[in-house]
Amino acid sequence: TTTTTTTTTTLLEMYCGCGAHTVPIAKSGFFDKIIAIELDKRLVDSCKLNCSINHCLADDYDQKREDVDESNAIQNDYNNVTLVHVFQGDAGEWARKSLHANYRRQQQQQQQEERIKTQNTTTTKSSSSSSWYNQDHDVLLVDPPRSGLDEKVCNMALNGTFTHIIYISCGRHALLKDLQRLCCCKEEEEDEKSSCFEVVDCALLDLFPRTKDSVESLVHLRRRRRPIVS
Repeated sequence: TTTTTTTTTTLLEMYCGCGAHTVPIAKSGFFDKIIAIELDKRLVDSCKLNCSINHCLADDYDQKREDVDESNAIQNDYNNVTLVHVFQGDAGEWARKSLHANYRRQQQQQQQEERIKTQNTTTTKSSSSSSWYNQDHDVLLVDPPRSGLDEKVCNMALNGTFTHIIYISCGRHALLKDLQRLCCCKEEEEDEKSSCFEVVDCALLDLFPRTKDSVESLVHLRRRRRPIVS
């Protein structure tokens, strides 16, 4: 007999705004799960509303599953879409908690391996935390303000499990600074290049011709080598 293994592809979107990128990505059904983060409560509410209208809000799906009257129609409404979990929070603070959760998980794994070696016995793996910060993601989508990414977001991208980054920028100076950080262009970061990213493609859109610094940039970055996570 052969066993089939299914892999899930998840997206973490930071600075999601009102869901202008979130909704079409969710409706494409490309990802298995989307987590969207936004600081401004007004935009969080707008994003949830847009996702709800387009039948891709995870909160609506969970609520309708509990409603017997809605159970028959739920498959038609949510077929071929990715459910979106929308949270209000600061991107830098989310990244800090994510890094901390990842560090604690690695420490626990190392301690467990040491116990197995010393005791020469197998132990059952502890259940993973239900915290949203303690989750692995494949793709990071960011659309930061003109000032660029928070430093902690860059650290999370470099030390996380992301294989791709989609960077949408309205500030070219901040974009250049962040790309230098993510691609480890500085000489003192040469030894870290194995965990850094490289630019795969870039597209430019001049939304307001004949104006200064109003060019929207879309950059696709890919990790040079996926980090080893034990």
